[in-house]
Amino acid sequence: MLRVGRTRVDLPYINGYDFRMTPNTFEAIGLRVAGIENVQLGFGHVFRIKTRTSTNFESMSDVAGVAGEDKGVSAISLRYNFSEGNYIALSEQYGWDMFNSIYFEGEKLIQISDCCRVGLGAQFTDQRSVGSELLGSFDTQSAAVKAAVQYGNLTTSVSYQWTANGSGVVKPWGGTPAYHSSIIQDFDRAGEESFRIGLTYDLEPHGLEGLSMDTSWVTADTPDSGKHASPDQQEFDFTVDYRPKIELFDGVWFRARYANNSIDGGAGLEDIRFILNYSYDF
Repeated sequence: MLRVGRTRVDLPYINGYDFRMTPNTFEAIGLRVAGIENVQLGFGHVFRIKTRTSTNFESMSDVAGVAGEDKGVSAISLRYNFSEGNYIALSEQYGWDMFNSIYFEGEKLIQISDCCRVGLGAQFTDQRSVGSELLGSFDTQSAAVKAAVQYGNLTTSVSYQWTANGSGVVKPWGGTPAYHSSIIQDFDRAGEESFRIGLTYDLEPHGLEGLSMDTSWVTADTPDSGKHASPDQQEFDFTVDYRPKIELFDGVWFRARYANNSIDGGAGLEDIRFILNYSYDF
């Protein structure tokens, strides 16, 4: 499948990033290859981006902070599905004369019983400047592991995330796939280590069909000295989703979100969001 022109892009670091409802959109060319069993393969080049709050398309290099240049990003992505819930994926995004991002992810699902299963996951990012190094010379890495247990309608998870001292993760063209990407912060500053606990519960067994809750807490530690020194932080997130199981409201999805990010020795931040989605097939 060949796609050319203005489009949505969904890659680990080039994507809609539409948490405030208006997504990034792109001018790009892409080819997706089908027909290989269990394999998803794609190639492409992204020329320009219209960010969430912009009315104009700009070059990828301009948005990254390189004035007067017209550089794009070439990408390749590969995913192999062993079975449902078991896969490995690799993506490379080469920002010409800026920086290259390589992202790896893998997940394993273990069925313990009819009502219990365990999920394991790992991810790794390597970023480094390339070519003329228009954004300066740098390299960094970020890695994370997670484990989740689903028992009936309850899912609990724990995860650990680490970012190298060289630099924070650079992401001018979209959101991050990192496990600890939260409502307010992504916890991928230089030298940052973070730990997350999460819980999701579906209230259907209690007669509240279509209603679910998700909550998480992340605590992070950063260097106390050196050029990348920054205050430690914590974040608590809480989300309620409601999808009415009533024919009259078919396609309606209501979401309410609350986040509280606290910074050691500094001012905290609260975020409250109410989102109403409606999809209609015709």
